[in-house]
Amino acid sequence: MGIGFFELVAIGFVAVLVLKPDDWPKIAYKIGKIFRHLKSYQKTVKKTYQPLLDDIKLEEIAKQAKKKALKE
Repeated sequence: MGIGFFELVAIGFVAVLVLKPDDWPKIAYKIGKIFRHLKSYQKTVKKTYQPLLDDIKLEEIAKQAKKKALKE
């Protein structure tokens, strides 16, 4: 279970009430920076593990092909 849409809206509403309008651009910049770092990390992880995932997928396809060949 994660945070749903309404929970995010409630958090945003409370944040708007609590934070000063002068702080909003700074906070938006920091949030954007965090998302950029997360996206960069995601790309690095995907690049690292994609060959392994491809090998696993090929093994599964080979197993399915063997099962079909044995049935025929």
